[in-house]
Amino acid sequence: MHHIAIATPNIHPMREFYSKLPGMKLFRDHFYPNTENSLRSSWFCYEGSPIIIMLEKENFSRGFHALVFDLSHISYDKEELKNFLDQKLSIVIDGETEFTFYFLDPDGNRLGYSSYIERSI
Repeated sequence: MHHIAIATPNIHPMREFYSKLPGMKLFRDHFYPNTENSLRSSWFCYEGSPIIIMLEKENFSRGFHALVFDLSHISYDKEELKNFLDQKLSIVIDGETEFTFYFLDPDGNRLGYSSYIERSI
């Protein structure tokens, strides 16, 4: 897999939100040609993953059921990260399983961090 594209009419709030998520790094911004820096898309990388997450400016929102990031690639454990998102970024946890917790981005797309470790068969 090369990338995940997320359509949004709210490119600036979405860019700001994703740029603050732990493990996420802004890779590149793209602008419409012949405009005064009108943002068309923002590309992000997640630590330890070759997959690019592309926020694409559209007149509609279209995301995914849940985009879940691997917690083992960043320097937070599950509880520390939940506290950071709540206290520093005012992000409300939307649900939780034994290994994963979920929250929403500004467009209502469900995101999560998972501490699940795949076991060898």
